[in-house]
Amino acid sequence: QDSGTLLRFRVNSGAGSSSPINALTIDGSGNSTFAGSVKSNTGLFCTTLTNAEPFMALQRNSGANGVGVINLEDGGSLAFDTGATGAAQSEKMRLDASGNLCIALTSSNYKVGVNGDVGISNSNKLFIGGVGADSVIGYLGNDSGVFNLKSDGNRDISIGSDTQAIFIEGSNGNVGIGTASPTVKLEVSENALGDKLLLAGDDASGLRGLLFNCSTTTNAGDTWDI
Repeated sequence: QDSGTLLRFRVNSGAGSSSPINALTIDGSGNSTFAGSVKSNTGLFCTTLTNAEPFMALQRNSGANGVGVINLEDGGSLAFDTGATGAAQSEKMRLDASGNLCIALTSSNYKVGVNGDVGISNSNKLFIGGVGADSVIGYLGNDSGVFNLKSDGNRDISIGSDTQAIFIEGSNGNVGIGTASPTVKLEVSENALGDKLLLAGDDASGLRGLLFNCSTTTNAGDTWDI
């Protein structure tokens, strides 16, 4: 026992060694220092006797070359702090009590919330479905260098909402603009475009191409001028 040390356990560094090491040191403030790994057959338990925030801190080279801290906050959220040094340490991610993962956020209404860009490698896909008992309904991904929005089987695809949507029927490939039931390969609803449809045009230098103009609308049908 040295000055300022409450308790010290010393063991030999190996079989037949006469050079002891400090396996466990407890100083006068109750701080413990271990030499080597801490192992348990049942787990490690960290608790506070008051509502103080329990935490586990990881420091590389006493914090000069990296710091990581896991905090258990009041209410049950786990906050993860990282930093190149202790001075640069800040929260980067948290898992709230309801199981929502927040990255660069402190709260999220969804299972994963991200404040920033999200990327996946171009050899992978982002699937919708396929979790638990759910079946896959489609994916976003790279197919031979082509960005692909693909449904599974004969599922329909809708882009947009209401009358402005682009609708692709999965069973036959028909495309509808402003209609969810296209009867031909491309069907454009009058409700989607008003009374005009322009195929290939350049507004900067004047209209060029084919302009279809709905001149009259009756119960019997529409009259389109070209």
